[in-house]
Amino acid sequence: MFIQVVHNIGDKDAWAQRLASVEKQGLPTDFTLHSSVTSKDGTTAFCLWEAQSVDALSAFLNDATAGAAQNTYYPIDETAPATSLPHSVPA
Repeated sequence: MFIQVVHNIGDKDAWAQRLASVEKQGLPTDFTLHSSVTSKDGTTAFCLWEAQSVDALSAFLNDATAGAAQNTYYPIDETAPATSLPHSVPA
């Protein structure tokens, strides 16, 4: 399933450190990050993930961004009008 995540970044330095740590360790193989962008002021980031469930992804991301951001998860309706998603990547 595709999941949109909005990260409200409360501590930009901690956010950068947390992301560097995740990038160094690598993502778990059961998640695919399709897109990640950050607002110009650095207070909000938006990511498009593919994962088995919101619960699985939130367990990983909430731990990975603890103390740096509050995360809100939106399961994507893949059949909604004007929805454009990347092709699913097999696990």
